[in-house]
Amino acid sequence: MVTPRLRAATAEDLPFLWDVLYEAIFVPAGQAPPPVSVLRDPRVSHYLAGFPTHPGDRGLVAETPTGPVGAAWHRRMPASNPGYGFVGPDVPEVTIALMPPYRGQGIGTRLLRQLLADAEAAGHPGLSLSVHAKNPARRLYQRLGFVRVASRVAADEAWTMWCVLGAGDGCG
Repeated sequence: MVTPRLRAATAEDLPFLWDVLYEAIFVPAGQAPPPVSVLRDPRVSHYLAGFPTHPGDRGLVAETPTGPVGAAWHRRMPASNPGYGFVGPDVPEVTIALMPPYRGQGIGTRLLRQLLADAEAAGHPGLSLSVHAKNPARRLYQRLGFVRVASRVAADEAWTMWCVLGAGDGCG
């Protein structure tokens, strides 16, 4: 097993980042995945539209010698067009996913730790995200210091979590 290297995401990575955005959509067991056309929905597409040209956009790609295997990025969303994990216009929202064969190997932890460090160095007050309560990635977020601040959808299925940077509690 080759340890993927992390590098900054660029506009040239957009085709792969769209694949990652689709992989970031959690599908509970027994449910069919949404069609790929869901990426054209403005509530989803704004996570990447114009990336990385918005102020504060930052992304990382994990890649092996054979190509990219995962990515993580953050971007700020305005209150007029919030993301699913929106907590405020000054708090960037995280998107992260790995291609299925690379999950559970610590790559996501490396990506998210580096993204947190980069966000703290850039002066962001924190990072937020949205996660399905049954998504195993939730444990990673909690382990790195993200806390649940809200729920959406019936039965608390979708959590909004955030991490205060520089607070000395595991984030950043």
